[in-house]
Amino acid sequence: PYIEGLKSSPRRIRSYGNFWAFYPNTATGFGVDDLGYFFGLVPKRFVNFVNHLLIKDHFKNDNRPPALRAIPIQDKKYLLDLLNVRYIIAPATDRFSKMFPHFKEISKKLKTVYANEVIIYDRPDAFPRVFIVHKGIFQPDKDKSLALLSRLGAGLRHVAVLNHPLNPKIQEYLETTPSTDNSTARIIKYTPNEVIIDTRLEHAGFLVLSDAFHPDWKVYVNGRVGKVFQTDYLLRSVFLPEGQHRVRF
Repeated sequence: PYIEGLKSSPRRIRSYGNFWAFYPNTATGFGVDDLGYFFGLVPKRFVNFVNHLLIKDHFKNDNRPPALRAIPIQDKKYLLDLLNVRYIIAPATDRFSKMFPHFKEISKKLKTVYANEVIIYDRPDAFPRVFIVHKGIFQPDKDKSLALLSRLGAGLRHVAVLNHPLNPKIQEYLETTPSTDNSTARIIKYTPNEVIIDTRLEHAGFLVLSDAFHPDWKVYVNGRVGKVFQTDYLLRSVFLPEGQHRVRF
């Protein structure tokens, strides 16, 4: 039943299941999005993001199967927000709390919205799957960009870290833009191979899609080829001038 509840969300959201609740890989089969997974090929960017920012040295170069599911993520609120993690899903047994005592402290800060075969905790401040930012920091160095993400915290909602050499033209645009305005972005179509977004920008900025960057992704803005920027180390974005745009990844 809780899967049907997740699927009824009017917005595209991600969840993170812990241990045997919301087991990774099954989520995809049900048509819902999960931060965790079990087995499979692991993109190096994701490995570095997790190891440096979420759970220190979680992925190791040994014979254990690659997985992100068992360990509750603590004190990483803004990074989970950035990744659109709206719900934490945990087993509905005391055994889980005994295995991970620190989860009690995590759960105290969250609102329980479902308690039956699993317990679901709501994270209402999670960033939307698509959002606009009007400030950017160009930082092509991997380690420096990861350090920036760690420091920016709540600022990640309004500042994008672009893993790209400085673009003087874009930087000039952003010097006069406000940090926030009433710009909007709305997903029109979402499939594994295509995402279509309608946007309205009061000022120039980056449309951030909090899905994984890969160099093979292409983007079209009002039917014309645009540039996909590797953003916030793991994600992707496109720069847009003010006005209304249809963006197709």
